[in-house]
Amino acid sequence: MSAVINRDPMGLVLDRLEGVRRSGSGWIARCSAHEDRSPSLSIRDGERGILLRCHAGCTFSAITDALGLKASDLFHEPLSAPQRRQRATRAVLKGVVAESLVVVCAESSIRPDDQARLKTALARLRAALSLDGLQGRKEIERIAAFASRILAGEALDDTEREALTECTEWLSWLITDENKAGYAARLNGEFKHA
Repeated sequence: MSAVINRDPMGLVLDRLEGVRRSGSGWIARCSAHEDRSPSLSIRDGERGILLRCHAGCTFSAITDALGLKASDLFHEPLSAPQRRQRATRAVLKGVVAESLVVVCAESSIRPDDQARLKTALARLRAALSLDGLQGRKEIERIAAFASRILAGEALDDTEREALTECTEWLSWLITDENKAGYAARLNGEFKHA
């Protein structure tokens, strides 16, 4: 638990910096994580919290450590348990989409050096399937099955290639916020996905 109780994250950050001045829609200041003679730290207000970027290359954790803050202190509001689960699920889905794209690319022409990467993609897809309540489970299962077949040296026919692409597109569609209502409609059987 963070020792900081104040929920004005911008104030927390700006109060701990030197050489602070306005710059466009944000601020610049001298970075506390290194010997900074001229302002190299950009500070902006993001959607969920404060964004920090040192143009000299200091890491986010080095900056927050130097400021005596935790990353959680920079969020506008503490995340609830459902919000944390939603973020984790979304991160898993983004990873699944990336691995699905590996399968799509491997399908067109798998070379011996691609096999190791395809095996990694398959393992990651199977790991995602072990999570409870994951959206797009049917599509992930189909992509994993296609990956297994490709690794076994089997060629996919045109219909299967199209299904592989559609499953990947569907998973990509799921990770966009504006499509959550459409997913709910699909679960309720209001429309069918091929």
